Amino acid sequence: MVKRPASPIAIARVVKHFVNPTIHADLYAFWGPRQLVVVKCVAGVVQAGGLVFAPEYKNVDVSLVFGGQYQHNTWWTDEPRQITGINLLPITTAHLYLGTDPAYVKRNLAALEDEIKTYEQYGKKPRNAPPKDIWQDIFAKYMALADPEQGLKRWDRWGSVNAGDSRTHALHFISSLQAMGPPDFGVTANTPLYSVFRQADGRRTYLAFNAGQQPIQVRFSDGTQLDVAPRTLAQTQSKP
Repeated sequence: MVKRPASPIAIARVVKHFVNPTIHADLYAFWGPRQLVVVKCVAGVVQAGGLVFAPEYKNVDVSLVFGGQYQHNTWWTDEPRQITGINLLPITTAHLYLGTDPAYVKRNLAALEDEIKTYEQYGKKPRNAPPKDIWQDIFAKYMALADPEQGLKRWDRWGSVNAGDSRTHALHFISSLQAMGPPDFGVTANTPLYSVFRQADGRRTYLAFNAGQQPIQVRFSDGTQLDVAPRTLAQTQSKP
């Protein structure tokens, strides 16, 4: 376990310098996964890679951040699936940002498999151990954000399911990504309630929700436009 002092102000200043000069340096921050700086700001979440982890810190992610330190464990168990999973769940359509870096998703899950093997060999098992596949639905959905086909392969319809999830929701989430492709963060829109997905052939699916009482026209940064009626979810699709 590596303990390192953390200065939120310093982190914010680094991001302000390298990523976005408009970010206020006095906003609070926290350590993100795998050498990421994550700063909470009014505009959302900003990430910058390769800036924070100490050389001696060998884990792919950080699970605990408090008291001026970061660690790779939890306060209730050393079981790897829970150490990683607690920072992922729940995975819903509000958590598509977890797929921002597909290579990291795959690297994180590969590291988890290695940690599981080590834990099975050397770890101290609790008396009332959880299922060996605990939260398999969460990890399947997480993988689907990077690679929907691999996510579906990870999915076990009879496996352990997080108490806040359901088999139906998990399969629907993965199947939707399989049909539309993983999130495409290269396209933005002039409304906060939107998503864009891209298939391997380049075809994009655009979604937008209008929470208001008047019709809106959503304009995407690639030129696509979508008219959305009040209180309605609308979608359109580009050609390959």
